Amino acid sequence: MASLMPPIARLRFRHPKVVHALRVAVGVLICIAISIYIDPPYAQWITISFLVVTAGLQHHGNIRRKAIERALGTLIGAAVGVLILGQQQLIGLSVLTYLLIAAASAVCAYYAVGKGGYTALLSAITLVIVAGHGTEPIDEGLWRAVNVIIGVALALALSLAAPLYATWFWRETLADALRQSAELVRGMGPGAAAGDERPLDTTLQQLRPLMPSVSSETGVPVSALETIQRNLRLVLAGVEFSLLSGTVPEHRDEIVRRFEAIDAALSGTSGAALATAPAVADAATARDETGDQILLGLEGLRIALAGAPALWRV
Repeated sequence: MASLMPPIARLRFRHPKVVHALRVAVGVLICIAISIYIDPPYAQWITISFLVVTAGLQHHGNIRRKAIERALGTLIGAAVGVLILGQQQLIGLSVLTYLLIAAASAVCAYYAVGKGGYTALLSAITLVIVAGHGTEPIDEGLWRAVNVIIGVALALALSLAAPLYATWFWRETLADALRQSAELVRGMGPGAAAGDERPLDTTLQQLRPLMPSVSSETGVPVSALETIQRNLRLVLAGVEFSLLSGTVPEHRDEIVRRFEAIDAALSGTSGAALATAPAVADAATARDETGDQILLGLEGLRIALAGAPALWRV
């Protein structure tokens, strides 16, 4: 099934590493231009901050999330750093300054373990960038804070230019697994050799790291994506069992049609067709057979996808 993704978007999807590398290169050149023509003190922190936020993050969802976390951590760390520098200039007691830096770092380390840990970690890093060991003038600390914020803002802005959406990759990976499974089921029959392809092993591993970014981009809860993946696991496990046992699942033609219908929706521009697909027997009446397992998994997958129309809005 050919994807209905717009051609430019399709190009970005097919060559994500090239697009990402070009985006990072453009960002670094902009950072260098700011350093040369505006020449703020400690300008290298603009480039450093930009690379920290964006260099290893391809998808719009995780760049945006990390940029927001970085911005929040930057503001917290910068504010605390400036306060520490201020009290050093007012009181002039270096031992107190060292203790305050250590205490603030300890608080950040406490919250760095668990949810929100990235923000807490970056708060501590920015605190040290701004305050150093408490011996720098306040204006130097402020310049470093401003440069970090500029780098973060640039990373966020470039993530919006020719964005690479994790949702595209998630949908295409899911569609590819269904397409492959349809071919495997269609080829089953007397005398057919068990296939070497194992859709379950690789597909679920590829989908899971994308889920937080997909949720960030679309607003679909991670729990809803987990439901989709759980039904996909049921489907692929049934297909794999049929392959390994050499059996042909019942309702083979119906199974193939449903694979193709969901694949068509995932590869298209709308999931509206999923809401009108015919229902299958529910779990209470289904027999404990491979064909029923695959059909029930496909029905659960269809319902879960139909309940998440935001997956087609990016």
